[in-house]
Amino acid sequence: MRGWEILKESGNESEFESDLIDLLIAAKANHISEVSVDDLVDQLNGMGHSVTADSLVATLDDPDQQLEFIDVVTLNTITLKSHSVDDKQVNDYEDKQVDAKKLASKTAMKGVKQKQDRTKQAAKEIG
Repeated sequence: MRGWEILKESGNESEFESDLIDLLIAAKANHISEVSVDDLVDQLNGMGHSVTADSLVATLDDPDQQLEFIDVVTLNTITLKSHSVDDKQVNDYEDKQVDAKKLASKTAMKGVKQKQDRTKQAAKEIG
């Protein structure tokens, strides 16, 4: 079974997909062209997802879930495309520093808010 199918069955596909995309776009916004698969797995697991390097690579290799801003995916690294004015095909993921900084900030705040919500929910369940 492919990684994406497992995630869909668990019912977390939209949150997982959103978090994965947010992390990759944040890396792109910070001008990071290569992302370590292990680091990304650690970040996703820290956000409450259960993912391994193999399942992450399988998810990103799924033709139904391919992201336009990813160039190459290996078991060790994810290489992000860089777009410049000289590119023949400029798409929706063109680098825009102002928008990228806002998105990276929004992504960071989303993670903090989710953690706070989980903490509040756990506190309610306990007491």
